[in-house]
Amino acid sequence: MLLIVSNIEKINPSEFQLSQNYPNPFRKKTKIKYCVPEMSKVEITLFNSSGEMIERLVNQQHEPGVYEVQFDAFNIGGSRIKSGAYYYQMKANDYISTKTMLYTRNFFTSFLRIFDRKKFNSE
Repeated sequence: MLLIVSNIEKINPSEFQLSQNYPNPFRKKTKIKYCVPEMSKVEITLFNSSGEMIERLVNQQHEPGVYEVQFDAFNIGGSRIKSGAYYYQMKANDYISTKTMLYTRNFFTSFLRIFDRKKFNSE
């Protein structure tokens, strides 16, 4: 499991913000950017579609700034997560925001299966 938290901009944002992960959908790694306007304990947690916690991506005190965490699609136990929709949630002070991310182990295989079904159905 690879989690890298970086303070990418030492500016003072005016509000808390959780951005959409990029790339989305992702195959190997994805990055989540977030803003912290004041000294705060920040938690970013990843959940599966059933609401079970998969990984705590961030759980630490942050100074004001713009941060980024990189996630490599492995869970707490070190196993690769299954393809599907996941939710990540940021909590800091009174701020709470939740976004959706899509993980696919093999995007091209999924695309070809859909394409083949459409081709088959049109004949």
